Amino acid sequence: MHLFSASRNGVSAKEVERQIGVTYKTAWCMCKLILAYMTAVDGDDSIGGDGKSVQVDETFVGG
Repeated sequence: MHLFSASRNGVSAKEVERQIGVTYKTAWCMCKLILAYMTAVDGDDSIGGDGKSVQVDETFVGG
């Protein structure tokens, strides 16, 4: 879970295989389950809730 949440571009099953020392098949199954869970948990709700404001300090927006 940490590899998935800490990486910007996602994690391959080969990377999971190397990092935690399991077979490729196990790593692939784990990746599939983790991505399914993260998709189910990620909601479309706003961060603060309906009609609520959220304060953010030291934020840079733009390129």
